[in-house]
Amino acid sequence: VILQGDIHFFFKEFGPALSAYKKATVKAPNLADAQIKYANALLATKKSSKAYRILTAAKKRWPNNAKVLVALGDAQYQLKRYKESIQTLTELLAVKPRSLRARLLRGNAYLKAKQLGKAVVDFRQARKLRPGSGKAKRGLIKALNITAFHKLKANKQGEAEAILLEAFRLDPKRIFTNINLGIAYLRANKHNLA
Repeated sequence: VILQGDIHFFFKEFGPALSAYKKATVKAPNLADAQIKYANALLATKKSSKAYRILTAAKKRWPNNAKVLVALGDAQYQLKRYKESIQTLTELLAVKPRSLRARLLRGNAYLKAKQLGKAVVDFRQARKLRPGSGKAKRGLIKALNITAFHKLKANKQGEAEAILLEAFRLDPKRIFTNINLGIAYLRANKHNLA
């Protein structure tokens, strides 16, 4: 039954996948994999509250299961429980520091929680884990841009310029980075921005 669900999930047929995974949880309630796959299918269909309930119960039964922790962190993130998500993903990363998915999720949760420095660190770590990851690159650029924006608002143009140069080096075509870099340059050189 799980294999049927996996096939449907692979082809993004989430309705049949949910049905197959739910049957698997009934037939094998003590199988962590069935609970996790059912919850992940719920997350894919934006049924985060139900996934959260299932994964919270799963964490009590299997507290050190990495798949349970990353899925629970994802559910918490989707429910906008960013501090809980950060805590859950930090638990996972203490045991499994090379988890790219956990690193990306926690970086995004840090962004939402306005902990920009920690978000930058997570996205940099994610890029080290998988240098070609587009999600890690986009997350890092976004975190750098937001950080630079806050530096500009605080009249710390030199710091903002250094941050934006890093973002620019990651992707020279990003218009937001280029605009921020121009503003930082103009402010640092005392041009009127009226």
